[in-house]
Amino acid sequence: MLTSNPREVVDLLNGRSLVNRTGIWLMPISMIGHEPDQAARLNIDAIDIRDPLKETLAEGTRFLGLNRDKIMQVLDQICEQFRGTDCILIYNIDLLLARLKQQDRFYVWTQLYNTFPHRRHALIIVMPEKAEQLLPPNKTLRLWNSDKRLAATNVLDF
Repeated sequence: MLTSNPREVVDLLNGRSLVNRTGIWLMPISMIGHEPDQAARLNIDAIDIRDPLKETLAEGTRFLGLNRDKIMQVLDQICEQFRGTDCILIYNIDLLLARLKQQDRFYVWTQLYNTFPHRRHALIIVMPEKAEQLLPPNKTLRLWNSDKRLAATNVLDF
């Protein structure tokens, strides 16, 4: 399936023509671990989603209590309170999504696609391209793609 390249998605998200300025980048495994470098190439900031999550922990807390609402709360906080580029690359979210039940993962993707409007900053979410079980269902992924909000470095078939 033909997808946009990351630069095209970032340009679209920066253009402010969308109500929901979120995109997905299906990144090859060979690029995982180098997300800040990739963000720099796109002239955007990068945030490891685990960092703001850790900041929400009370001192002495051992468990995060991770759930879909906590993930959405942190993403919203990043969108509204971060000082930096207009578009932000979010990485390591796959590690958080892997801890959720399938219906909760679907909820997160639905929120990001449909009901995350008018945020101060746009988000491009990095996901490993082979992490099919963590991605939205193919039907939903096709919607992201038809809206030009799905980027891939390699040609994908879904």
